[in-house]
Amino acid sequence: MRLIEHLHNFARFATGGYVPVTGPLKAAWEVTELCNSRCLTCDRWRVKEEGDVLSHQEGMDLIRQLAAENVVNLSFTGGEPLLRPDIFDLISYAKEMNLTTSLSCSGHSIHTKNAEKICRSGLDLIYISLDGASPEKHDYTRGISGSFRRTMDAIRLLQEKRIDSKPRIFINTTVNSRNVSDLIGIADVCAKKEADGMTIQPIQHFSEAKFNPKQNLLLTSEVNDLMSSNLQVLTKKYSRMLPIMNEYFYNFETFVKNPVMLYKYRCVAAYFSMVIGSKGKVFPCPVEFASLGNLREKSFKDIWYSKEANDLRKKIKNSEHPICWFNCVAPMNILLSYFHPLRFHKLLNPRLLSHVIYKTNG
Repeated sequence: MRLIEHLHNFARFATGGYVPVTGPLKAAWEVTELCNSRCLTCDRWRVKEEGDVLSHQEGMDLIRQLAAENVVNLSFTGGEPLLRPDIFDLISYAKEMNLTTSLSCSGHSIHTKNAEKICRSGLDLIYISLDGASPEKHDYTRGISGSFRRTMDAIRLLQEKRIDSKPRIFINTTVNSRNVSDLIGIADVCAKKEADGMTIQPIQHFSEAKFNPKQNLLLTSEVNDLMSSNLQVLTKKYSRMLPIMNEYFYNFETFVKNPVMLYKYRCVAAYFSMVIGSKGKVFPCPVEFASLGNLREKSFKDIWYSKEANDLRKKIKNSEHPICWFNCVAPMNILLSYFHPLRFHKLLNPRLLSHVIYKTNG
């Protein structure tokens, strides 16, 4: 039944519709605003107190509501989601509700005991941030001395403790002006550590969502040639580790030089994906440029199918939204563009089919 609903939803989107017939394929929940990193790429770690975040019971109810609306994958994010005391219970309950699950973290909170809890929770996929191939570059970006060592230890512990190859371990890298020359080295580290895969996205600046990177880290035209050549090498040498289609990586340069050109891909935000803030606000995407409503005022179902949500989807369809190039949204934008008659042949690409499976499992 869930598959039929989503196929119907895909068909409606592909033919120009903007009102969904079912819940999103993927939801991301920012379970906490707290973070134990000091990254130069965002301001989220500056939050010193938790505030009125969704309680344990509210979180369990949210998971039930998402499952009832045919959500396939729930991604636990933050802040640092492993700082939330009940995170393992929330993951386990999401698995009971037949959701696939993923979690994004720094690796700083993964010690022996937590590694065991992560693996026992049933988590399907974990993303661990790695922004340099050496302690010098990674620790600089993460703002914590010893961060590189902790990340390497986290990968090792998870590999030792995981059950039936779960969770799969992916490395996530945010490309910035300081590590752009390090991309192949980072991929080398991933391969040597036998990570299951690697995801990459460019550094981005969105104040509403507290993505306020240091100016010296922003990508500029001066580093475009180096970035593009390194991405070309990566997509050839490490294609096995990269689940996302090459077209996503080849548009990094466009995102830096002329982002308005990326409006050619219709955005899937608020249709196939959405974000839930730590205090219950529902956003169309990680940019958080608008709110669909608040779960403390209405049910998820009422918010998702509301006139306000449909009005926002119509604006998004008409390209009235900020341009981002996050790897949780942009690849899906590309994927859905293949349903155009002139690009339909791309759907037969094995790499693309692999990406579809990857997105629905994590």
